[in-house]
Amino acid sequence: MSTSTYEAQQELEKAFSEDRKENFAPPKVEISQKRFKSVTESELKELEEKRQSEATKKSTKWGVKLFQGMFEDLKLGLKNYY
Repeated sequence: MSTSTYEAQQELEKAFSEDRKENFAPPKVEISQKRFKSVTESELKELEEKRQSEATKKSTKWGVKLFQGMFEDLKLGLKNYY
């Protein structure tokens, strides 16, 4: 059985193209679950409150009060200056 180079090349291309179709076919996946869990309003609020630690909340309140106090002092100082 003699085969020309062209016929051999055609056979190889056919074999590889069939192999590629099998190997690169998108997987068949059935989705039966939702991506995210459903949560209630109370669970959502609880997660929101736990987002920052109590120490962070206290430090932020302290920093805001300090900044506001400094701003008020600056306003009074500028009023007296001008």
